[in-house]
Amino acid sequence: MDTGKRCWWVLAVAWSGAVACSGNGALERCAEPECGAEQAGGGGESDTTLGSSGSSHEGGRSSHEGGAAGMASIAALPLPSVVSLIPADGEANVEADANVVITFSEPPEAALVGDENIGLFDGVARVPGRLSQDGAQVTFTPEQPLALFAQYRVELQAPTANEEDGSYVSRFTVREGEWHLTNLESEGVQALGDTVPLTAAGQALVAGATFGGGYGCPSSVRWFERGDPASATTQLSSEEAQTCGGLSIAANAAGDAVAYWVENGPEPEPAGDPTEVGHAQLYRDGAWLTEKVPLAVPAVTWPSRAFMSESGVAHLLQFGFGSAQGRPEGVLAWHTDAAGNWLGPDYLSPNAASNAAQVAFSGTTGVAAWVATSAGHYRIELADFDTATDAWTEAVTLSGSAAGLPARPRSVPGLALDGSGDPLLLWAAREGNHYVLLSGRRQGGVDEPFAEPQTVSGDVAGIEMQVPPALVFDGRDFVAAWVAGSDEKRLYTARYDTSTEAWGEVIALNDAAPVSTVAARLATDPRGNLMIVFGSSRAGALAYQRYSAAIQKWSGAQELPMPELPMDALMIESFAAVGMNASGLAAVTWQLSWSTLDPIDGDEISHLSSLLISYD
Repeated sequence: MDTGKRCWWVLAVAWSGAVACSGNGALERCAEPECGAEQAGGGGESDTTLGSSGSSHEGGRSSHEGGAAGMASIAALPLPSVVSLIPADGEANVEADANVVITFSEPPEAALVGDENIGLFDGVARVPGRLSQDGAQVTFTPEQPLALFAQYRVELQAPTANEEDGSYVSRFTVREGEWHLTNLESEGVQALGDTVPLTAAGQALVAGATFGGGYGCPSSVRWFERGDPASATTQLSSEEAQTCGGLSIAANAAGDAVAYWVENGPEPEPAGDPTEVGHAQLYRDGAWLTEKVPLAVPAVTWPSRAFMSESGVAHLLQFGFGSAQGRPEGVLAWHTDAAGNWLGPDYLSPNAASNAAQVAFSGTTGVAAWVATSAGHYRIELADFDTATDAWTEAVTLSGSAAGLPARPRSVPGLALDGSGDPLLLWAAREGNHYVLLSGRRQGGVDEPFAEPQTVSGDVAGIEMQVPPALVFDGRDFVAAWVAGSDEKRLYTARYDTSTEAWGEVIALNDAAPVSTVAARLATDPRGNLMIVFGSSRAGALAYQRYSAAIQKWSGAQELPMPELPMDALMIESFAAVGMNASGLAAVTWQLSWSTLDPIDGDEISHLSSLLISYD
């Protein structure tokens, strides 16, 4: 046993040049750096709960700088030598529920077992958790499971330092996720909504119809966790509903959720148009509120888009294409206050909307964009949520968006916001007989104009192009993905460098092999890792690729688990939705419409498969 006193110092990042001393397990501000008094004790058992610090995403990947960069104080650190560390330095495929176990050459003084001396970091963000000591062994237990596909760094101060600044640093990588298939038909779900939001805890909200009553009715929602039901099915529509549609759901990381749908009741007497009513229902504190709030419906086509901000404010945009029952066409917006009361509507545009919008928020800044039509002319309109007035602004036309915009009902733009709330939009535009992908960018606030459109797709063009294109902000850059081609379709991606404000090289994914016409879906976590899900060339199959921000490289394409379809199955249509949370957990909902021929009379038999594929 070495009885000599050792003093180890680490640069303060949180005290702005002030000096802190360790005394009795607490931090005290000191005028001059001095070695702390030797503490009595050591050994035994103790617990220390650690807090968290801010996060940073740098260079399209997490910052994993070793040594003093992550430690949050200056302290005298007479820790013994490190004998072993679990997970080991450089270890890969670590389980997400792993603890960090440090064995020292002798029991460290209990007062020194704290976050000033020992820390686990995700980039520069300290992972919150609890330190406990049992003799010479110290264990760090994270509050939440570690993020999949992420790199972590352990830092402590000991004589066995392996960094120039005197710190002991070890790095490890958490395993990739595993896919699990759930057949939602066995859970009573037959038709799916077009989103699958995930909470921070990994619960996925699935919406759909069970076809137990009228057409598309009843509409329902249910929570799933890692592929298993986590709640009972909640029916949204009324028992009397004859036709249901316009279903849209959203949830935030905390688990607040909103559902919107439109239902038609029984035909009135005398015969006439059935009554059409839109409803919204909120989910708070672990339960769906019993009140179903009726909201105005602008038109017969029912398109809508719900969104739940991280602050718990629900937003709903409704889109009309043609008037009915005296209701005007155009775009309406609603949102809730802190108590959950619906406010509005705000009338954003008098023009008919060709389909639902894209809605995105960054903090309290919100932007919505859609394709509008007036007098046969199509263009992109967008509106901003003004926190000063607590209302949506009137829509404006995106400069340059009218040129070549296809006059078809599913011309929906892609939309994402950067960390400052500035938007970037993508849309497909026709040039001659082909489509190209264009983008528009606004910086500096709602009063600033959009820059001139840039070409995203480079030399890649096709008779067909995915609408809407996939678009995310990965913490540093915007990343786009889309399917395009003529006879054969291929999957492409490109990155918008926010430092140069320009698009980079277009890359063909899936090893440049053909893909199906299923729209590619893109998701990201706060570390800049990406997941893209797309239709493989094999009928009735989905594939995915992962992008590692740490090594800045895409993985090879792999197929997701799928049910076996009959050899004579003919694909009619399909679509997928993808959600991912900050821990890298993901969920994919996958709906297949397919048909077979009756072996006796040759009639076509229609089938519908609804699947949930969980990544954990």
